[in-house]
Formats: sequence, C-alpha cells, structure tokens
Amino acid sequence: MRKPHKLLPNYLLLYRRTRPYTSTAANPVAAASAVLRDLDLLDAGELAPTPRVYRSFITACAQSKNLEDARKIHAHLGSSRFAGDAFLDNSLIHMYCKCRSVLDARNVFDQMRRKDMVSWTSLIAGYAQNDMPVEAIGLLPGMLKGRFKPNGFTFASLLKAAGAYADSGTGRQIHALAVKCGWHEDVYVGSALLDMYARCGKMDMATAVFDKLDSKNGVSWNALISGFARKGDGESALMTFAEMLRNGFEATHFTYSSVFSSIARLGALEQGKWVHAHVIKSRQKLTAFVGNTLLDMYAKSGSMIDARKVFDRVDNKDLVTWNSMLTAFAQYGLGKEAVSHFEEMRKSGVYLNQITFLCILTACSHGGLVKEGKRYFEMMKEYDLEPEIDHYVTVVALLGRAGLLNYALVFIFKMPMEPTAAVWGALLAACRMHKNAKANGMLQPE
Repeated sequence: MRKPHKLLPNYLLLYRRTRPYTSTAANPVAAASAVLRDLDLLDAGELAPTPRVYRSFITACAQSKNLEDARKIHAHLGSSRFAGDAFLDNSLIHMYCKCRSVLDARNVFDQMRRKDMVSWTSLIAGYAQNDMPVEAIGLLPGMLKGRFKPNGFTFASLLKAAGAYADSGTGRQIHALAVKCGWHEDVYVGSALLDMYARCGKMDMATAVFDKLDSKNGVSWNALISGFARKGDGESALMTFAEMLRNGFEATHFTYSSVFSSIARLGALEQGKWVHAHVIKSRQKLTAFVGNTLLDMYAKSGSMIDARKVFDRVDNKDLVTWNSMLTAFAQYGLGKEAVSHFEEMRKSGVYLNQITFLCILTACSHGGLVKEGKRYFEMMKEYDLEPEIDHYVTVVALLGRAGLLNYALVFIFKMPMEPTAAVWGALLAACRMHKNAKANGMLQPE
C-alpha cells in the first residue's frame, strides 16, 4: 500500500487554495472532470478523505449539472466511512436537484436515517425548481407530521410551487401556516406570497400583501408589476413601475420586460418611448430578453421603424427575436419585407420552428404571395416540422384571398387530418370576399 506523503497536509491546503470548488467555476464542466480525477487521489491515498473534501466535490458537480459525474461521486461517498452523514446527504439532495434528477434526490431522502429541516427544504425546493409543484406541496404534510417547523426558505419554495400550480386555495393554506409560524412579514417570504397570489390571478390579495410589507425589495416590486402584466392590467403595471422608481429602486431586465408587455397591450406608444428612454439612461445592454418585448411593444403600437431599429440593436438575437420581427411584418401585411427577413433568418443559421413558419405563411397570406407561401409550406418538411391545423388554415386563407377557391378546396380534401371549423371558415370568408355564390352555397349548412 502506498504511504501518504509527509507533506500531505500542506499539499491539501495548497489544493484547496488553488482549486476552489465552493465558488462558481468559469468552466464548470472542466471543474467536474477535475473532481473525478481527484477521486483517484482519494483511492491512492494522496488526498485525505474528509466531509469537507466530499462537500467540495458535490458542490462542483452541482455547478456542472452533470448527472453521470454526480452518480459517480455519490457511489464513491457511499463506499466511504462517511456514508449516511446527514450533512453530506443533504448536499447530495441539492446536487441531484441541480442536475434535474429529482428521482435520485428522492431516493437519497428516503434512505436517510435522520432527516432534518434542511433535508425537507432541499427536496421541496428541488421539486419546485424542477416544475413539479404537486410533489413539492405533497411533502408538507409529512414534514409537519415529523414535527419539523418550516423556515423562510421552505415557505418561499412552497409558495413558488403553489403559484406554479395556480392553486390559490393551497396558497392560502400555506399563507396561514406562514402567519402561524411568524414568517409572513419576512421580505422574501412576503415577496413569494404576493408572487403566488399574482400568478393565481388574485391581484387584490397580492396588493394587500405588498402593502403590508415593512421593507420592500426589488423582488417584491417586480412580482407585483409582473402580476399586473399577466393580468392584462397595463395601467396598474405602469403606475407601479413609476412608483418603484420614485422609491429609489432600480429596474431590472425582468421589470422592463413586464412593463413593455403591458404597454404593448395598451398600444401606448408615448409611454413605451418613455420607458425605453429609461432603459437607455440606465446603460444596460439591450439583451434579447428585454429587446423582444420592446420590439413587440413598438410593433403593436404601430411604429415599425422603431421596431426594426430595436431588432438591429439587440445583442445575441435568439429565435424569439427573429420571430417577433417576422410577426410584426405579418401583422402589417408587409409580405415582401417578411420574405426578405425570413430568408435572412435562414442564412443566419437560427433554428426555425413551427411558429416561424406560421408567421411567414401569415405574411404571405396578407401580402398575396401565393407562390412563396406554397413553397414555405412545403419547406417545413426540410426542417422535420409537421404542419399543425393553424398552418393549414393559413394556407387555405392564402389560396382563398388570391381567388384560388378550387385549389383551396382540393387542398382541404388532401389534408391528413379532419378539417376543423376554422379551416372551413377561412374558405367561407374567401368565398364571400370573391362573391362566389356557388362555393358559398356548398359550404352553408342546409
């Protein structure tokens, strides 16, 4: 057996200084690979196995979100003398949740001999973060039965789950429990409370919770603004945004995105320009997250020139950015501009989805571009996309508006699915447009 080096303690100290697993690595995948290499050092006796070392390995793997590596670390820990350590088991639960394998996290949780509040909270948070709200809330009765008292992190995760589930009834019960445990006045729990009510559409309750918060933060302001935006109450969202600024809070990308979405529904161009000016003054980069909603706001407010300027200035355009501009062209019947934009989109190498093709087909329909529309419909096969009923409705409208009623009827008969009322409605509208009484009579119910 190889003897440990005499300078092992100093080596371990240097090891920890030069390889800080507990901080966010610049390249987490490389960090995780390094962790696996260092497991060999444990096996060779060149690195002293301690809970702190295993904790460092687990943290690095949670950052890399590599499930295969996570399971290797778990297996190595399971064969060590630290197997069953509650602190490390809680870390494993967190790691597996970060790797999006809540099933593995649940297995660790179920096998724990002694669970503590961290164990319950970690698993509840893991379910909530991985879009499993029912499972997250389902842990609450067992936790209370075990006489564990929820903390602020527990309530924040439970309320996030209730909001995602859009169940205000369950949310109210969790709210009552938070009051009983004395956590309802905590700013973070309070922000989660109003966000939950907002997501459930209970803006009166969300506002009441917000007003009772002793100390408000950016999260609570953003939660209220986004709640009004989702509810379609643009005026309240805009007023809350102005009040937020007056109280000295800085707007974030989330704030601007919610406000622009609200203004887009109102079609309030002047207010939109005012908020846009505020974005420019803040010197924040126009990311795709904000730029997409800003572009949509200008397009829906009738300012295509400004919409195009925003599109050109967005950093790192994503699919939504391209689709938003394409939708704007389609809405205003700018068929040729839409075709040019679509071809530019193809050359850029961005992935095209079904929404992209629906937008270009709509633009061709409004612009009377029959040849291009038929070609793009057939092009969907090249991208392995199966046309949905909306695509068929748009093509029928395209052919019908061009007066090609017979072609539209043949197209309907060749559909691989049963034509819906929307399909027949598109053809009927075209018949009325072209005053085709014969075809119109065929489609009218007796």
